[in-house]
Amino acid sequence: MSALGSKQGFYDPREIGALAERIQSVVDVQGPVHVDEAFRSVARCWGYAGLGSQIKLQLHQALGSIPLDDRPQLLGGKWLWPASMTPRTWRRFRVPGAEQATHRKAEHIPSEEIANAARTILERAIGWVERVELAKETAQLFWIRRLGRNVSACLDAGIEVLAEHCDVDGSRLRLKESAGADV
Repeated sequence: MSALGSKQGFYDPREIGALAERIQSVVDVQGPVHVDEAFRSVARCWGYAGLGSQIKLQLHQALGSIPLDDRPQLLGGKWLWPASMTPRTWRRFRVPGAEQATHRKAEHIPSEEIANAARTILERAIGWVERVELAKETAQLFWIRRLGRNVSACLDAGIEVLAEHCDVDGSRLRLKESAGADV
């Protein structure tokens, strides 16, 4: 993103509208997006490389200045969703491209998005799928190669979202026939 302002202007009360517009733009394009990733993207437009507590505070104030009907939803304290998007009905998931910038850490992928990717795997499966295998295949869709503790926890949270719409037999899952478009 190109520079929109200077570090000196970042805290100017007259800039709050420009900050709010940029937050909204980032969330509309990238949402759902981890709040830190959205804020980092906006802060870079004002010349900041990192996210200190004062920068976060200023950006939270800018977010709060957006009219309620248009304001991105901050869910779970860490996910910004476009105002027009409902997590329960959102069905997409985004896979990274060849550019490293499109790769995301597992903790920066919403559980709903992981659930949507896992659902795609279950839709293609014949019969039951082991939860461990589902996690591995889901990770591969996001180009995540190592399943450490933190990554596994993120994948498990997403699979749990999906599990509400599955038949579960111990460590195995399959989509319920009635799951249809409600997942």
